[in-house]
Amino acid sequence: MTELRMHLFGAFSVLRDGQPLHGFRSEKMRALLAYLVVESAQPQRRSQLAELLWHGYQPETAATSLRTALLNLRQCFAPLQCIQADRQMVQFVMPPAYEPPAYEQ
Repeated sequence: MTELRMHLFGAFSVLRDGQPLHGFRSEKMRALLAYLVVESAQPQRRSQLAELLWHGYQPETAATSLRTALLNLRQCFAPLQCIQADRQMVQFVMPPAYEPPAYEQ
């Protein structure tokens, strides 16, 4: 089973099994992660996330920025599939149990 520890307020850090995860490219990406984790009980509308984090941008630009941030978050957490998304909704979901792939010898 994988253990995730997140320190989202104050000094930002994310640990998987005690090891730091890197690759969180921007403050907005960290803010997106924090928001998704805090609100993980229910999916969030993409349009609301884009407006929240990229307020004042053209809607297309905000949507593209959100898409890029979600891709980066998925890469940071791989192989865990914590970021669940479809065309309209996004949610942070921690899998109940994770077993790493077995290595062939």
